[in-house]
Formats: sequence, C-alpha cells, structure tokens
Amino acid sequence: MISVIVPVYNVENYVLACLKCIAKQSFSDFELLIVDDGSSDKSVEVCRHFLETSALNYHIYEKENGGQSSSRNFGLNRAKGDYVVFVDADDVIADDFLLNLHDYLKEDMDFCFCDFQYVKAQDPPIDQSTDFSVLKRDGLVDGFLKRSFPIAVVTMLFHKDFLLNNNLYFREDIRFSEDQLFIWECIFKANKAGYLKKKMYGYNLREESIMTGSPY
Repeated sequence: MISVIVPVYNVENYVLACLKCIAKQSFSDFELLIVDDGSSDKSVEVCRHFLETSALNYHIYEKENGGQSSSRNFGLNRAKGDYVVFVDADDVIADDFLLNLHDYLKEDMDFCFCDFQYVKAQDPPIDQSTDFSVLKRDGLVDGFLKRSFPIAVVTMLFHKDFLLNNNLYFREDIRFSEDQLFIWECIFKANKAGYLKKKMYGYNLREESIMTGSPY
C-alpha cells in the first residue's frame, strides 16, 4: 500500500482539484493522509465534504501550524503503507501517477521519481513517455548537480523503510529550500533509484504559493 501524504494550509480554492486527481488514480491500493496545518480558511471543510462521499481510504489530521515540513513529518510518522509519496495540496497529478511510480519502483531501489511540468489551471499533465533509467548514487549526485534531470520531493515515491531506517525527515527549522536539503540527504543515503522520464506531476503556478514566496 502507498501512503499519500498531503499537507494542507489555506488552500480552499485549490485542494478540491488535487483531491479529484487523487480519487481518479488507476492504482487503488493507497491511503490518503490529509494533514491540516492550522488552516484559517475552509480547507478542511472542503476536504471533508469531498472525501465523505468518496470511496477513498482516508484520514484527516488537524494540528497547530508548524510549516510544511512539520506536516510532512507528521504524516510520515502515521503512514501505514510500505511506500510513501508527498503531494502538495494545490498541485495535480496524472491518473497513472501512483501506478507508474509503484510499478517502476523495484525492491532493490530506494525511491523512484518522475518528471513534472508547470500548470496554470490545475490541469493534470498528460505524457505517454516510458523512458526509464536506473541510477546509482554517483549518477544521482552528478545528475542533480548538473540538473540533467529534475528531482522534486513531490515526484518521488519512497520505500517507507528507506526513510525511517535512515532517519530521513524534513528539517522543521528551515522554511525555504528545505526540499533541497531533504533530497540531498536521500541521495547520499540511497544505493539505487529509478527515474521515469514522464511528466506526471503538475506544479500549480499561483502568486501566493510556497514556490513564489509564501511564508508557509
């Protein structure tokens, strides 16, 4: 089973599109963990209204505001799946996002990741590519340094034991670029990873998003 961890913070206008993408996944063996980080808007109400009428296996947690890293760590510590993926609540994923990452992630790999694209209207990406590479640690380091391929936390499916056994958590005292530090730590602990050159994750471009300077 895959644990899909979605931190939520003041995204009432965006989270529904994200949830609809998750509900449409062609891979069904997953649990959805919504971690509300002290939202002051109706984000939680939107989540509950949609999920209560869905067939998804879900859990909604509410906590005091501590930042995205805190929410991701909170979800990781409660995940019951053998695999873990982090999805941002204002983004979208392709219908085969979970299926492809799961199928390409073999037992001798620590994680598998795919490409992403930027979207403006929360339209899920569509890409038929099946170009796949297996990368050892040196290849991951070289590729990440040279930007030969994109690695983003939200496009990575992990073996949960890889994260827990190596104490790989997000630094909660860092509010910006904490993803980069986490990725580097994962790379230096990894023996092997898979890269599917297929755009299956859509970063939603919005002015108030984390990527464009939000304090969250």
